[in-house]
Amino acid sequence: MYHRLTSSSTLLNLAQALTYHKTSYEDMSLQDLHAAQESQIIQNLCDTFRNILRL
Repeated sequence: MYHRLTSSSTLLNLAQALTYHKTSYEDMSLQDLHAAQESQIIQNLCDTFRNILRL
């Protein structure tokens, strides 16, 4: 998995985006609407990441 992640710029960018949004969600005190949007972004990124890794 590590080799697959590091050899693909797409997977690496996706992982970085997921890390950024997850950190933002956990570290910042977000208002309800913004928190819900951030949570949806995280879920979408996770789903995309899972689907790509299944291929």
